[in-house]
Amino acid sequence: MNVLFCAYRSWALDSLDLIISDHSQLATNCNYLVAKDQEEFNSYQNSNLNLDLAFFVGWSWKIPQRFLEKNLSICFHPSPLPKYRGGSPIQHQIINGEKKSCGTFFKMTRDLDAGPIVWQKEYSLEGELGEVFSRLTPLVAEGVKFILENFESLIYVAQIESDRTFFSRRTPEMSEITIEDFKNMTALELHNKIRALQDPYPNAFIVTKDGSKLFILKSRIK
Repeated sequence: MNVLFCAYRSWALDSLDLIISDHSQLATNCNYLVAKDQEEFNSYQNSNLNLDLAFFVGWSWKIPQRFLEKNLSICFHPSPLPKYRGGSPIQHQIINGEKKSCGTFFKMTRDLDAGPIVWQKEYSLEGELGEVFSRLTPLVAEGVKFILENFESLIYVAQIESDRTFFSRRTPEMSEITIEDFKNMTALELHNKIRALQDPYPNAFIVTKDGSKLFILKSRIK
């Protein structure tokens, strides 16, 4: 079974290591191929290799429709789809005060994050951003294992469109904390914005009177 695993973030690649090391039967039955950037993905896409399944985990590039039509493609999205479709889902959830989320595997279709759900499980958004990412690693490994073990009998559940919400990808400029923010936001709201924008994302910052940016990497509430 040829399985293409497309990921470039460390937490996503670590999940593949968990799958291979902890589930020997899956490791034996599957030929895992890894694409860590768009160039590597294109090389697989343009080859004559027959893929049984392609996973996209933490992937930021658009997948051509011709690839989706040819290959069963499953994407991981760190939100309780159909809520928080679109870009920067973890950041938007934390900034909006969400305490819990779900990791969702769904079949990729022409419409962004709108395909039928294959697997979904809850995880916590509490703590530093690094702690949130550390929860995603075993979560992804568990979901991939489930999909591979039930490959021939997967159940696809359509998303409820009336429940959908969509958010655009955040830009670095959106990480600024302004004077108005200090006036209008609570300490918890500011804290959530700061921790949602920890590395590797554009960190929260304030602009000082000389035009410099003072980055805020961590905060706590007293």
